[in-house]
Amino acid sequence: MVWWYQKKNLITQSRAEYKIGSHNNPHPKYPLIARKRGWEGRVVIQADIDKTGNVTYIKVLKSSGFKVLDNVSLSTLKEWRFTPAKSGKKFIKDSIHIPVNFVLEDWKLLNIIGLWIGVPYGIRTRVAAVKGRCPKPL
Repeated sequence: MVWWYQKKNLITQSRAEYKIGSHNNPHPKYPLIARKRGWEGRVVIQADIDKTGNVTYIKVLKSSGFKVLDNVSLSTLKEWRFTPAKSGKKFIKDSIHIPVNFVLEDWKLLNIIGLWIGVPYGIRTRVAAVKGRCPKPL
């Protein structure tokens, strides 16, 4: 009987959740200047989520090394809507880390005088998958 009582009073918890690419959570845009210059990187964002699923505080935990990639991640993610965390049947505040990877895809590698030169043709950000054509490099 004691086991049942403990099991009945067990409180379950969940973390805040998000769905990438939905209307409420758009993909971060890959900035044109970053594509032209071949900048890639991973940004880790900390977002504090309130009981209603709104972002109350956001900051860069780990920079990509490029301010423009960090800024577009911050501006996009602060507009996102989340499924709030739960403790039992109550919604609670939560803080989560969201990785955003900016990756240029489909690089043609050319070996010219022993140097590898990358010419980007496709674009992708992971956490988000933004695809498109890359302009000619500068």
